[in-house]
Amino acid sequence: MTNVGKPDERGGHCGKTSVMYLMTQGGRNTYMALLASVFLALVTTSSAQALDLMSIGKGCPDVTLSPLYHTFQKQPCQYYGFSFDDDYEELKQMKDIGCICVGSGRIWHPVHDPNAPNGDGYIIQDDFSAGMSLAQVLLTERPMNSVAVCAPTYSTSDSGLTLTLYLLGKGNERLQIASKVFTNVTDNSWLELEFPEQPPGKYLLEATNPTGSRIGLWATQGDQYKGDALVGGRTVPADFLTKIRYAGSDECVEIVPNPHERIPIQLGRSLWDSIRELGMYCSMFVGDWNNGLFPYYPDWYYEKYPDFCMLDQHGKRIEATMFDKQRGWPSIDHPQQIEGCKRFTTAQVRRLRDERIPMWIMGGEELYPTYCFPDRWADYQTNALIHFRKFCAMLYGDISKLNSSWQTNFSSFDEVEPPKTPILSIPWRDWIDFRFRAMQERFVWLYQAILSGDTSRLILTPNHGNIYHDIAATRMGMMPDLYAQVCDGFETGQIISDADPELFNLMYTDSLMSLGKVVSPNRLAYKFTNPKARGGGTSYTPEAARRYTYESLGTGAWFLGLIQWRGSLPDGEWGVKGTPAAKEIEHIFGELKKLQPYLEHMYPIKPRLGIYLSRCTWSLLGFDPLWTEIHVGLIERHVPKVFLYDDSDWAGYPAILTVNNAIISTKTASKLRHYVESGGTLIIAGRFGEKNEMLKPFDQPILGKNVVVTPLPGTNIWTAKVGNGMVVWILDTTKNGVIDALVRLVDDLEISGPTTIRAQGTTKRKREVGCAGAADMPIDLSPLKSLGQTFVSPGDLIAVRFSTPTYTSEPVGCPLEVKIRRNGPDGEVIAQKNIPSDELTDNSVHEITVSGTIPGGTPLYLEIEAPKSLPKQRLGVWALKEDWYPKGDLYIDGRRQSGDLQFWIRYAEESPSDSCVEAFTLTDGLNYAQVFVNTAPSEVSINVELKPGNTFPYQVRDVLSGINLGRQSSIIRYPITLPPYGSRVVVSMFDVTTKDTKQALIAVQKARKCW
Repeated sequence: MTNVGKPDERGGHCGKTSVMYLMTQGGRNTYMALLASVFLALVTTSSAQALDLMSIGKGCPDVTLSPLYHTFQKQPCQYYGFSFDDDYEELKQMKDIGCICVGSGRIWHPVHDPNAPNGDGYIIQDDFSAGMSLAQVLLTERPMNSVAVCAPTYSTSDSGLTLTLYLLGKGNERLQIASKVFTNVTDNSWLELEFPEQPPGKYLLEATNPTGSRIGLWATQGDQYKGDALVGGRTVPADFLTKIRYAGSDECVEIVPNPHERIPIQLGRSLWDSIRELGMYCSMFVGDWNNGLFPYYPDWYYEKYPDFCMLDQHGKRIEATMFDKQRGWPSIDHPQQIEGCKRFTTAQVRRLRDERIPMWIMGGEELYPTYCFPDRWADYQTNALIHFRKFCAMLYGDISKLNSSWQTNFSSFDEVEPPKTPILSIPWRDWIDFRFRAMQERFVWLYQAILSGDTSRLILTPNHGNIYHDIAATRMGMMPDLYAQVCDGFETGQIISDADPELFNLMYTDSLMSLGKVVSPNRLAYKFTNPKARGGGTSYTPEAARRYTYESLGTGAWFLGLIQWRGSLPDGEWGVKGTPAAKEIEHIFGELKKLQPYLEHMYPIKPRLGIYLSRCTWSLLGFDPLWTEIHVGLIERHVPKVFLYDDSDWAGYPAILTVNNAIISTKTASKLRHYVESGGTLIIAGRFGEKNEMLKPFDQPILGKNVVVTPLPGTNIWTAKVGNGMVVWILDTTKNGVIDALVRLVDDLEISGPTTIRAQGTTKRKREVGCAGAADMPIDLSPLKSLGQTFVSPGDLIAVRFSTPTYTSEPVGCPLEVKIRRNGPDGEVIAQKNIPSDELTDNSVHEITVSGTIPGGTPLYLEIEAPKSLPKQRLGVWALKEDWYPKGDLYIDGRRQSGDLQFWIRYAEESPSDSCVEAFTLTDGLNYAQVFVNTAPSEVSINVELKPGNTFPYQVRDVLSGINLGRQSSIIRYPITLPPYGSRVVVSMFDVTTKDTKQALIAVQKARKCW
């Protein structure tokens, strides 16, 4: 096994300190990176000026990934492949198109075990998972004439096996009694092997030679029968479900009567056999899965622990599923569950620590059910309340202090009740803060359980969903900087849709990169809307596969795992096998392999602008829509940035932007003032520090009194000197106002990135915008005549989309009529569509397109006619209770109502050609790689400029095309053309003479001795 790092004696992880770290304050890259760069220069020598190694070190830019993790993550997209494992044949097909890594998981399935604490045991799945032979030793005391085993075929019908019975002699030598080949086995059928009557004795019944898709044998966990069970020749604590027919009787007797814990054991290679044979890697989730949409805890566990389920604010049990049977949403505060899961996690990790696993991921998808059911706040069950009361006692220390803040009169913390209504108040603030901390605490014990089993790998949190709108982060219980405190990095599973108008994939990376940890999109999903597909969508298109792979490369992803090779779920057809995307992914994986030698030890350059997101504002008021608009605008204007948090390290950011942070904690307000007084530039737009965490005005202005403000002539910008730094106010707080002001300030504040791109002309670019809030109100169409929404398209209208819940029922059997009108409910019909009933599946998305040109700014109306004689709760339209869309209104039967439909507008507008290009810059401290992605359907030519921060020579090369762009120094300039939806990677490699290289090596050796 190849380990990816070595633990320190405290059980943490130690990265190798770099020579450049010794040369620069803060440190950036590894000693090995410098050696690699120098040796690379040795083989690409030409005449050059003399080297000053120390000056190169001083010019090295900071990178986003902390040096602590450079030993583990050696380059961007170090691992790439698909999100989930499969059987050997499918893994081999993945390998054949270039996949080098997949993912898998081991989740605690409680089993009865009287010897375990609380009687709750576990199964180490890998002891039972698979073997090329499955066998059961039978000890008979009567003559027999047949035996039978039960075979799962995992919902296939083309599989088979060979069943053989042996008599075991002294020394366990085998004498074959009978053998039979079974083909086209149906799922869970009994396979009987008949033979002439055999005397009592010791026998071995063995299954071998699997054929077809997949087959195995059912077993029961625990060693109850007197004969051993063997998997791949290894004895395991289980018994295969086996029936024996004794001579003189038609009755078959099971060797283990009434087994209560059945487990399928596959006949064939185990996952790890396949991984080793194919030379692949497999990332691993381990622990338990808190996502109640994927229920798996057994019924007996809920019966044993009635308080295991989360309760909502009304005391009602929260149940969910994405499949057929609803079960209770697992609590994260249940002490017996935590204890059992910890034992399992440590044991499972110990079992697998010698396998080809690059990283551990804690548990699975973790969230409160409020994220899925916005009106049902959780958790209010007994264990959660006990936990909350202890949190309050720790927070306040004395009940009188809590009463003073809450305006209550509790006599002790044992009486404290959490609030049940999301009202802006101190009790609500404490409640949601507790929920964040409880989820954070969950990762603490999972981290410790994994570390107890293996100290040689990084341990990541699993991250998923969309927390970047409304109060979704609060509903889920996830705050990035709190997660960062209890992990080594972030495994992510974001789902990108269609044109990705909000640049959601980059929102994920920009919100995590500033925390200095690894970011690993192991489950990167893409959904292309298709109402006829299962779950309303299909997986990657060729264009999307290329775009999001290269976005991941440019943002320094560790493992890029595309969802997924094959298969589907109720929420989408996620498999790419056999689609046009599969061929493109094969090309992309080949490109990543070709790029790897050039990208060793390269990481994204740390931006010089950070956007501060106040936890108080985000959690209490929601993710401000302007934050998203600025995120998109800055990327299109090529201004690098990341998001910063209350607990972030703000060092190395010359400028910090705060937008509409109305509530700021007292501690962070002090941190902001110290940042400015120490020489930083604080840029303020919109609301700023109107209240502190106690929801009261600050006693003193955050930036101090007597601040002298100077207007910047001809602009909506004011500035002021505060200590050694500067405060800048942007008065125009519209999206364009803030972005235009920032672009104007880029050069003055020296916050531009090292890469500048320019293009001539404009291009027609497709965009998407809509009602961005979370749908929390399904409007039933049954009693209505029509639903509608007024709106204004920002550009030439292309189409409008909306979503229909069917309340988990089948399609209603009648079509839906949809229209777009000009100028309101009574206006001219400019588009019309009849949606067939078979497309009206649950939560499917529907699109109505327009023909001709409908210019931006035209008042429009989306009208959805309700089918006649529609039963109740069979078909609806998703909407939002609150008024989220500022340029239109919801209509029911032609009358204006509060709220908005959930809808999206697709439109086209003229944009500068370079706004279609995403640019990323990576460095190992000496060399540079620039990644370009064209998001437009047309070719774009750009002029690129790179400022490496020194005057030394570089060889510039477009790696994948093989085009040499020359030898340049100081400022590197070159033109490049990107094909439609295309990507390019240009490397600038430090170029020195042999003499200079020898001098550099001597300097490195001297530095190494000092180190």
